[in-house]
Amino acid sequence: MTDEKPQKQIQDDKQALDFQVIDKSLRKLCVQRSPKIPDDGKLAIPDSITIHNIAHEVTQIADGAFRYDTQLQQVIFGQKLRQIGANAFEGCMLLGGTLHFPKNLEYMGEDAFAGTSISSFEGGDKLSELADGVFADCTKLTSIIIPANISKVGFGAFNGCTKLTKVQFGPNVDRFCEASFYGCKRLEELHYTGTIADWCRITFDTPDANPLYHAPAFYIGNTKPKQLAIPAGITEIHDYAFYNCLQLADEIRLGNDLTNIGRQAFHGCRNIKTVHIGKNVRKINHLAFEGCDGIICITCENEEPPFVAVPFRTIHPGKCALYVPEESIDKYRNATAWNMLQDIFPLSDNMAQ
Repeated sequence: MTDEKPQKQIQDDKQALDFQVIDKSLRKLCVQRSPKIPDDGKLAIPDSITIHNIAHEVTQIADGAFRYDTQLQQVIFGQKLRQIGANAFEGCMLLGGTLHFPKNLEYMGEDAFAGTSISSFEGGDKLSELADGVFADCTKLTSIIIPANISKVGFGAFNGCTKLTKVQFGPNVDRFCEASFYGCKRLEELHYTGTIADWCRITFDTPDANPLYHAPAFYIGNTKPKQLAIPAGITEIHDYAFYNCLQLADEIRLGNDLTNIGRQAFHGCRNIKTVHIGKNVRKINHLAFEGCDGIICITCENEEPPFVAVPFRTIHPGKCALYVPEESIDKYRNATAWNMLQDIFPLSDNMAQ
């Protein structure tokens, strides 16, 4: 929040709020609490209040300011607000509806709205991350659009949002921490406004950090791709990138710039039938194709068999044909994991089909 030594507490009867001066020279205030929530349950955080005939901006809400309040039903944020402290509204079970964050809000602390009854939120254009547990256990939250400037979604940010059905976010998000969407079992649609190349750059700490863990419908822009082609310039597919993406069917093409396929990158993609692996892939990490029991054809252009961290346990060796450079057939027949595939043919045979 701030390292400056706080000044004395100020009560403002008109606003039914207590404030603390956090910057005397810049005339900044922090909301501490409300002595009594209005009878209608509506709380308005003002843009400013007047102290000794001088206007002071209200820029912060303190940690735990309204935690577990049993009367609060609606909050209207002032447009001067920049920070909402940790646990500020945690456990306010009657707080519902849509939260309209001021456009210049820069920070929300961990568990700030955990356990509330909000159904959606909007605004907060200057937020750079969603803190750990910030919307955890919001069981009335149904649809979210992650603000455009967010780059990191914290640990368990949407954990336990059991009625969440739709998630949308864009290419600025580059990391989802552990359990970001744990327990979101009703999630149906994931809308991503970036490109496949952007998606491949996202770090997912765990499978349940990826909304694809639950969402059966995956939209890239306005399309719902069933096939996948990793474009030029992408050298790595991160761990869990397409985990449990049942929408992917028929074939995936892993481009020639790709060198590394992350752990469990395609885990559970059981509708994939054909995998084309480019000539520069060197490593296929732990269980990258686990559960992909629909694969019947693999082509690999690399003359040297890529290292496979764990054998292909769920690819049926008698039903899957492998096509590799003709001069490398013996290498693949003797390489760990690849040698389990019984039918190995020259690439030229597949290209002629």
